[in-house]
Amino acid sequence: MISPPLFQSFKIPGFFSFKLPKNEIFNLFPETFFPLQIHSDKIIELKAPTNPLSKEGDAVITQLKGLSIGVQTADCVPILIAHKKQACIASVHAGWRGTLAGILSKTLEGLIKLGYKPEDLLVALGPHIQGSCYEVKNEVIDALYTYLKKPPFLSQREGKYFLNLREINLYQARTSGIPEENLWASSHCTHCLGNIYHSFRREKNHQFTQVALIHL
Repeated sequence: MISPPLFQSFKIPGFFSFKLPKNEIFNLFPETFFPLQIHSDKIIELKAPTNPLSKEGDAVITQLKGLSIGVQTADCVPILIAHKKQACIASVHAGWRGTLAGILSKTLEGLIKLGYKPEDLLVALGPHIQGSCYEVKNEVIDALYTYLKKPPFLSQREGKYFLNLREINLYQARTSGIPEENLWASSHCTHCLGNIYHSFRREKNHQFTQVALIHL
C-alpha cells in the first residue's frame, strides 16, 4: 500500500492499495463505507454509520469520528482529503465524467462550507491512468471543451489525443485555494504497471480493483 508522505507528516491514517480481488473488498475492509459509484459529481455527507453501497455517489465527506471511508478505482483517480487536525475527511472517485463535472472542486467547496479553511486541508491523488496513456475520443474531448474553453490538459501524439486527469484535479484543488504544499499526487500509472495495479482499460474486466481508504 502507499501512504502519502503528506499524510504521514500529520499522522493521517489514509492509504492507496495495490491490486486487490474485487469480490474480497468487503471482507478485507468490513468496517469501511464505500459508496455505490455512478461516475457522477454527487457527494455524500455521512452523519451516521451505514452499510457500504447503500448510497449512490462518487465522493464521501464525514466529520464522524471512528469512521473509515473509501473509494474503488481501476484507472480513475482516487483522491483522499484530510484536515490537518483530523476534524474531517473525504474520499473521491474521479473518472473523466466526475472530473469534468468538477467533483473535487465541489467536494472541497462542501468542506469549506462546513467551516474548514483550505490551508488546513490536505489533498492526495493516488495511482491512476496517467496522461501519457489515457487516449480519449470525441465524447471526452467535447466534454473537456465544455468544462474549460481553452483546456491545457489535452495532448496530441501521432494523431491521437490524451487526457491528463492528474493535472485537471490538481488544477481544481489549486483553484479551491489548497496551497501547493498541501498537495500530493502519485506518478504511478495503473495502465503501465500491470504487475501491481489493475487497469480496466488494459484488462477489460472487473475482477480486481484498487481501494483508497481513510479513517477519522
